[in-house]
Amino acid sequence: MPSINLTCHADCTELRFEGALDVGAVRAGYQTLNEALIRGLPVELEAAELERVDAAAVQLLLVFYKAAHTRGLRVQWRSVNAALRDAIAVLGLVQALELPA
Repeated sequence: MPSINLTCHADCTELRFEGALDVGAVRAGYQTLNEALIRGLPVELEAAELERVDAAAVQLLLVFYKAAHTRGLRVQWRSVNAALRDAIAVLGLVQALELPA
């Protein structure tokens, strides 16, 4: 099962993170995130089912987030679980990734 699943809707692109999002998933994850950018629609991020995340994956998310904003795309978190929140907080990127409170 891929770590990042992309679902296309008429008005947005949904990215669902599941399982382990780590250095081993970065290459495939990059391709999926790039596909979301190419669609050019607002992006909704769902991370409730994410089990494990590492620094390489958080860096990938940061690059994606910055690229989306550069293209004028709205990125919104629908859910963030403790594993992702903790990994982002340890790296000091809570504000940069605009995590909900």
